[in-house]
Amino acid sequence: MWFRAYHISILKNTNIAYKKPQERKIGYIGSNLGLFPHLSILENVSYGLKFNKGRLKLEEIIDIFNLKDFLKRKPHQLSSGQKQRVALARTLCTDPGIILFDEPTSDISYLEKPLLLKEIKAILKKFNYASLFVTHDITEAIYVADYIGIMSDGYLKYIQSSSEFLISPYDMYGAEFLDFNILKAKRTSIDKVSIQDQIITTDNLEFDKVLCLIRPDVIILTRQKTNLENCLPCEVMDYSFNGHVYSVYLNCGFKLKASLTKYYFDELNIKIGTNVYASFSRTSVRILPDQ
Repeated sequence: MWFRAYHISILKNTNIAYKKPQERKIGYIGSNLGLFPHLSILENVSYGLKFNKGRLKLEEIIDIFNLKDFLKRKPHQLSSGQKQRVALARTLCTDPGIILFDEPTSDISYLEKPLLLKEIKAILKKFNYASLFVTHDITEAIYVADYIGIMSDGYLKYIQSSSEFLISPYDMYGAEFLDFNILKAKRTSIDKVSIQDQIITTDNLEFDKVLCLIRPDVIILTRQKTNLENCLPCEVMDYSFNGHVYSVYLNCGFKLKASLTKYYFDELNIKIGTNVYASFSRTSVRILPDQ
């Protein structure tokens, strides 16, 4: 916590603003990692012990990160994922009060990234280290974080638990991060809104003009009508595939996007011009005031 006017920076109830950098107990892992190219992996990892004695022994850290076979190598002889393990191991040697991760996986290969994130999360949980994880990749944030903070124009807008953020972001900015459908609507009754002459059933409404937020993955596409509260006839306008799921772009009187697994995409035999029904429950519609 930083109060600019009074030069106060609080970490664990201690003002560290006037402490030397090496005495502040803040670990930092950036995208370039900062490993010493002329030192061996063992020398890199143990470097932090010159400033602080950690709660973990050096031998324990080497075992935790599976570095035993690499101790005599230099950083340029390791893969990107292995370098990340060395950087985190070196940081833990200092027993930091908090660890700042600044885009730590930006240079990691697509195949190594999931394993590295899993290791980072497991180690932080196991040894109860607080951390601040800065990333532009929302999937990373969701996987690693207990709480997610949204920043805009250099300011922290709000913080939510990861589970709340996924289903109910506080504002349109957060909804855009999660690729929600964001639909302008007008209230027609206590639990119904109109979107381009289509009536959508929602939970109770407090505002006349609202934004309806709907996740693409809660929308069910079928060839026949369903019994869900909202079932809209649509035409497929386009689709794309990212290697995991299909994004299907629909015209329901308004634009709507749905996400489908490859199995259901093939099962429905989706093509441009295909007529389908898009169904979703009233509880899957998140309402925000349209200000």
